[in-house]
Amino acid sequence: MGSAMGASAGASRWLDPLSQARFNAELACTVSYGLIDGKPMPGCAGRPVRDVAIVPISTSVQHEHGFRRRIAALRTFKPMKTVALLFVCLGNICRSPTAEAVMRAKVHEAGLADTIHLDSAGTGDWHVGAAPDPRACRAAMSRGYALDALRARQVSAGDFARFDLLLAMDHDNVVELRRRCPSEHGHKIRLLMEFARRYDTDIVDDPYFGGHEGFERVLDEVEDACDGLLAQLRQRYAI
Repeated sequence: MGSAMGASAGASRWLDPLSQARFNAELACTVSYGLIDGKPMPGCAGRPVRDVAIVPISTSVQHEHGFRRRIAALRTFKPMKTVALLFVCLGNICRSPTAEAVMRAKVHEAGLADTIHLDSAGTGDWHVGAAPDPRACRAAMSRGYALDALRARQVSAGDFARFDLLLAMDHDNVVELRRRCPSEHGHKIRLLMEFARRYDTDIVDDPYFGGHEGFERVLDEVEDACDGLLAQLRQRYAI
């Protein structure tokens, strides 16, 4: 690469200006586009790479061996895993949109909105395209969660491959999800309340035919479960 790199092995060798320029260009290309020598790094496919912490170049890094180690580390860089969660209830107008909104707020507060992707759906098609139940909206808004922009949809065949976890509100929804789910994705179906820390219940009861207290209970249980879920995700994926 240059006379500086041709010095004896025992000498303290530094990059010449041309080598330093090459290092800077390759480093910038890697951080910006996930490329090494113009080729995508594994898992990057030339996408912009975010959340990459690069220590500023110092004189210690400019040593030839530091240069080689730095490039070797960049060649093995893998982007942070993203996690996709689908909350599921019967009609997607009460419990699952509430869970989506609660989890979205917690994920945003944790600074993980680009890492944890969220959606909700229903096993039934009765309310497709409808806004959440006004009672659910009022109860959620009283705690700072906005449901108004959400619209009901039904679980689709593609959801089983697209999401890492399908979190059902009760056993009936689990049964229906398993009935539709390809065998290779069956392990993704869980009850949301498995992640609860304070409430000793398997299910989030449907508040649709009850009063205001039922919607408050849904929020209490969902907040608890989402706290536990987020903690487990952060531990499992080191996020």
